Amino acid sequence: MINPIHVIGLAGSAANEISKSVNNKDHQRTVRLQSKVGVARDGAECLQQIVAAYYQHQTIIAEEGTKRRDIEAWEKTTLKEIEKQRDILLAFLERSFDERARNFQDLFKVLDQAVVSGNNEHLGLVLEKITELAKSSPFEGLNDLSTVQAALVDPNHEWKF
Repeated sequence: MINPIHVIGLAGSAANEISKSVNNKDHQRTVRLQSKVGVARDGAECLQQIVAAYYQHQTIIAEEGTKRRDIEAWEKTTLKEIEKQRDILLAFLERSFDERARNFQDLFKVLDQAVVSGNNEHLGLVLEKITELAKSSPFEGLNDLSTVQAALVDPNHEWKF
């Protein structure tokens, strides 16, 4: 005869084995699903990183474009300022050399008159002035550009050398 306790023990062992098999299959399915979910999650993170990098790239492009336009505007302004200063300097030089040339012409006229009149004292003074003018530099007035600019703007300014 079969012992009912023994049958219950066998049935319990069989139930444990079936449970282990079912649990093992469920566990494998769960692991596979988790793996697929993990891959999907990783893929979503990757896509999210790509989208974030794209937007960051677009922001940088916009910022750099703005910087480039600012630099171009600064360049135009600076070039205009340089051109203005160049024009002022050229006008100063033109006026100073014109004035210097007129001074030499006037002094040589006076020198000719002194030679014709035979006035040696006057001749000596004129030669001294010609020498002083020749020794002086027309660029001395350029030490302070603001003074030169003010002189160029002032129509009543008298240029002395």
